[in-house]
Amino acid sequence: MQATGFDLLCSDMLQVQVYEKGGQYQDHFDFFAKEMPGFDRAIADGGQRTWTFMIYLNTVKEGGGTRFPAIDHTFTAKAGRALFWNNLNPDGTLNPLTIHAGLPVKKGKKVIATKWFREAPTWAMLQRFQGYAAG
Repeated sequence: MQATGFDLLCSDMLQVQVYEKGGQYQDHFDFFAKEMPGFDRAIADGGQRTWTFMIYLNTVKEGGGTRFPAIDHTFTAKAGRALFWNNLNPDGTLNPLTIHAGLPVKKGKKVIATKWFREAPTWAMLQRFQGYAAG
């Protein structure tokens, strides 16, 4: 990943999400917390989510921004705008300032692409690139 300098093998597969009118995603973190269901399985495959890269693929007519309440800032949903944040503090602890929400889409729809980076290679990415190398 030339833009980030991160090893592509140390990431989850790219995900595209579409939110229609009224669609939203409540306050959440992208890191894996120990109390969450499936924590052990998630950590076993690539370790903790270290960084998040998200890009708006369209401009939302109204609403649909991404709100970070801990820093009191909302990023508007504009085509091409990219957000990139570290889910961990410099000492490796979980970063509570990364709590965020996808605000409700009021008009139009919202399309974003998200890529999460991990501490180590993930099974899905290893399988994908082994397939390319073998083919």
